[in-house]
Amino acid sequence: MDHTQAILQGSHELGLKLSLEECALLNKYLQLVQKWNRSYNLVSPNTLDELVQRHLLDCLALAPQLLGVNVVDFGSGAGFPGIPLAILFPDKNFTLIESNGKKARFLIQAKIELGLLNLTVINSRIETLTQRHEFDTVVSRAFASISRIVELSEDLLQENGVIACLKGKDSTIQSELEAFGQQFEVSTIRLNIPGLDEERNLVLLRKDEQKGLLT
Repeated sequence: MDHTQAILQGSHELGLKLSLEECALLNKYLQLVQKWNRSYNLVSPNTLDELVQRHLLDCLALAPQLLGVNVVDFGSGAGFPGIPLAILFPDKNFTLIESNGKKARFLIQAKIELGLLNLTVINSRIETLTQRHEFDTVVSRAFASISRIVELSEDLLQENGVIACLKGKDSTIQSELEAFGQQFEVSTIRLNIPGLDEERNLVLLRKDEQKGLLT
C-alpha cells in the first residue's frame, strides 16, 4: 500500500514541511513494516491499516521537541519513533536499542534498505550498555513506565539531557508520575494526531546534575 498521500496530509496538519524524498522514505519504511510484520509481529495486525495515523504521525509530532545531536530510542521495536526521526534529521545520530533478536534484525534491514547512515542498531538490554552520558535525548514509545525510563536514562544522558516519552491518556501519565513524589517537574504536551481519535501526549523531562531531572 502506498502511504505517501496520507503522510503528506498528516504531516501538513502537524505543521511539518516534509520533502518528497522524506515522504518517499517514510512510505518505504511503512511498507517494510507491513512486509516483515507477517513473520516478525512488529506491530499489532489490527493496526496495519492505520500505520500512518496510529504509528507514524505521533512519532513525527515529537520532531519539534527533539534536542541535541545524539539520540537514543529505548525499546525501539519496529523502529518507532527512532527511524522516522532519523529520516527527518539526517544531521543527528540515532541509536536504536532493541533486546528482541527478530525485531533487531528488522531494524538492521530497514537501516540498509533506507540508507540511513545516521542510524545504529544495538541488539541488547539497556541495562548492559556501556555508554556513559553520551546522549542528548532519550526517546521512548510504548516501552515502559516513566519512572523506569528515568531510571534507565540516569547514566546515559548528558548534563541537561532530555527524556521524551510518547504516552496515551493523561490520567495514566499522572499515575505513573506519582512515583516521583515532588522532586520532579514534568512538562506534558497534548498531541493532536490527525485521523486518530485517541488521546496522545508527549512527556518531557530535563536532566540537571544539580537538581535531578527537571523541565
